[in-house]
Amino acid sequence: MEVALLDKTSLKIKSKHADFVVDPFEKLAKISTDAVILLSGINTDLSKVTDYRVVIKSPGEYEVGGIKISAIDMEGSTVYGLTVDNVDILLTKTSSIPKVSEKLKEYQIAIFNVDSEINQTVVTALEPKVVILYGEKATEAAKTLGKE
Repeated sequence: MEVALLDKTSLKIKSKHADFVVDPFEKLAKISTDAVILLSGINTDLSKVTDYRVVIKSPGEYEVGGIKISAIDMEGSTVYGLTVDNVDILLTKTSSIPKVSEKLKEYQIAIFNVDSEINQTVVTALEPKVVILYGEKATEAAKTLGKE
């Protein structure tokens, strides 16, 4: 599995069997993917994305290329759980973490779009082995968590 930053607010998750683009931004170069996942829906531009089969932006159970995706609405925030190459991944915005932290299972990787301050104790309670931060406030969040 590979996670690549495409822009400050966009990333690509690539597995052995499928690729996903999260929040494609209008200034991206053309990119081919199997599915598009929308966390925010703000400034997304699907005209740069080709070959996608589905756009995931609401709660439900999805399967794309053998990858299982659970999109759960928790108090107005959509939280995504993906199983990619036998690795459980949490994908959400940091503003959603306080609302849902007690209700989540354990994930090996937590990917956060940093749109607000991040609470270190909440991230620690999730016990991920890897934390990936991206977004407009990712640098500040990394310093809050004690990492450069």
